[in-house]
Amino acid sequence: MIATPASPESPTRLSAQSSTQSSNQPSDQSHPEQTASLRSHHLAIEQIASATGVDLQQVREIYEREMGALSSEARITQFVGVIVTRRVLLQLRHH
Repeated sequence: MIATPASPESPTRLSAQSSTQSSNQPSDQSHPEQTASLRSHHLAIEQIASATGVDLQQVREIYEREMGALSSEARITQFVGVIVTRRVLLQLRHH
């Protein structure tokens, strides 16, 4: 089962933080909601990579691209992470 994030995070912020931190250790403790969101995004990326056997970096790039596309247009953002996860899995299955 693949966990899905509860709310979206900017792909730029996700990229910047993921490149400067260990996989599940966001350093921004002043914003618990953002920290939890980042953790759930990282977890979803890791679980997709594990479930599909695709390189973590490749999954991260697809995930961030999909997150950027969906979150920029979403008016209700609560389920964007769920939709992103499904779209990433579909893309990886079709390759």
